[in-house]
Amino acid sequence: MFLVDNFTKIFLILPLLLCITCKREEKKKYKKPEEGIKNFEIIPKEPSGTEKLRVRIQGLKGENFDVKWYVNGEFKKGGKFLLPEYFKKGDKVFAELIVNGKKFYSDTVTVKNSKPYIKNAEFEGKKVFSKQKKIKVNIEGADDDGDELEYICEWRINGEEYAKNGNEIEVNLKTGDMIEVFIYAFDGEDTSETPFILRTFVLNSPPEIKIKPGEKLTAKNGVINFKIPAYDYDGDPLKFKLKKAPPGITIDSIQGIINGKLEKEGNYVIEFEVSDTAGNNVTYRLNFSFTK
Repeated sequence: MFLVDNFTKIFLILPLLLCITCKREEKKKYKKPEEGIKNFEIIPKEPSGTEKLRVRIQGLKGENFDVKWYVNGEFKKGGKFLLPEYFKKGDKVFAELIVNGKKFYSDTVTVKNSKPYIKNAEFEGKKVFSKQKKIKVNIEGADDDGDELEYICEWRINGEEYAKNGNEIEVNLKTGDMIEVFIYAFDGEDTSETPFILRTFVLNSPPEIKIKPGEKLTAKNGVINFKIPAYDYDGDPLKFKLKKAPPGITIDSIQGIINGKLEKEGNYVIEFEVSDTAGNNVTYRLNFSFTK
């Protein structure tokens, strides 16, 4: 009797267990796809105005879906990506995911400031000479948000900090000094990540001739005895050489004195070169007028 009762109970319970199992399998088999979504977000989470935005969806496998992008609450376009042409600094962006008619929304991201950067910089005149008392750098910066830029220049002379200010300094230099400038751009919010570095060595200054350009000198009775007013900032010894002169005109290569006598009245040009021991040279022209 006991065995019959137990068999009867098992017989009655078994269909019930089978039914529960079938329902579980059915529920698993026909699980709605949107219930599997674990995460829906915009990448990157802190975008700048130059970065392409995309969505990352976790838990969605193979189902058809649509993505819509909104900027400041206004629909812009569909698709997995949103290009920078659709947003700018300060805009608020979110995405909408539609799966089988059901909608999901990402967190809203705010477009942050784009950091400025230096495109190019160079010393004014491209070279720096020992005689210079002022040095200036010309800077070309860029900001993708269109912000106005300021420049921070850290000046170093022979490895030691000299000044931290704008793009121009006053300084006393000598031949061989090393000048370095570390340049940053600032847009009012952010500073460029890495400096643009300029580096150069101070060059020996070429000789100078202290005569006004175009000045005309007089050769009374045709006689010339003229000492060239040459000067070298570095104190280098100078040498003089004639390059073009009328017959009978000579030059003292050490003293720089032009001597001689012109044969006929008229206007004459004497061309000479002055060089220093560092290899610099300058060519100059003197205008003489023969008068009696």
